[in-house]
Amino acid sequence: MNLTTTSAILLTASVLGIAHGIEPDHAAGIASLTSEAGNSKLSAIVGTCFAVGHVVLVILWILIAYFLLGQTTFPPMIESVGTIVLGLVLILLSGVLGVAGIRTFIHRHEHSHSDDGTNHAHFHLHLPISSKQHKSSSLPSHTHKHMIAEYLKVGIVGALFTLSPPVSMIAFISIIVTNTGQEIVALAVLAYAAAITITMAFIGAGAGAFFALAKGRSERIHAISQIVSAALVFAFGFYFLSQATFPL
Repeated sequence: MNLTTTSAILLTASVLGIAHGIEPDHAAGIASLTSEAGNSKLSAIVGTCFAVGHVVLVILWILIAYFLLGQTTFPPMIESVGTIVLGLVLILLSGVLGVAGIRTFIHRHEHSHSDDGTNHAHFHLHLPISSKQHKSSSLPSHTHKHMIAEYLKVGIVGALFTLSPPVSMIAFISIIVTNTGQEIVALAVLAYAAAITITMAFIGAGAGAFFALAKGRSERIHAISQIVSAALVFAFGFYFLSQATFPL
């Protein structure tokens, strides 16, 4: 196979990966996980972990279709189950995100002003990530293990977004596998996976930058951005649940 054909295959696989990575449900899921990260770099890591979990299951689907079943289609029931799980996960994430925002408006702290000795109540947002880091700041190894566990959880969430088979990539693999060797197929899968990972890392960085900007303005604006984002994520989750069908 000549270089031009190989390059075209890898480019196509990369475009499919980018298109898959920017699907609205992925952006919604990553955004809901980055609202408390505090900056774009940490959020990019969150997006990367989400992508790794996602890619692992994508590759698993490709292996099942190519090596075990030798087909590009799956029973409609599998697609329905994956859609329902996706909808439920998005709704759950929207709830967590919404609660984080609402806490700013309902959680109050009282303190005394030294000038008049009176007590005043002020809204204050407790950030779960910050509080955990603060409590374990004297235990670096514990903090490291905690962060690894958190990133693994993000990866698992990313995998849940891939319970439905990646039909477009499986179809693409079925087309090129008859005309190329396994090495080209493997390279195409790697290009696809790399494109997804890079795309989701950028999505995470963008979402993190947005929430960091809102947080920099004020806690109240940060909370509003979280609540609005939660409503959008919930809408996506409800939409996917409404699209799930179980054929008789």
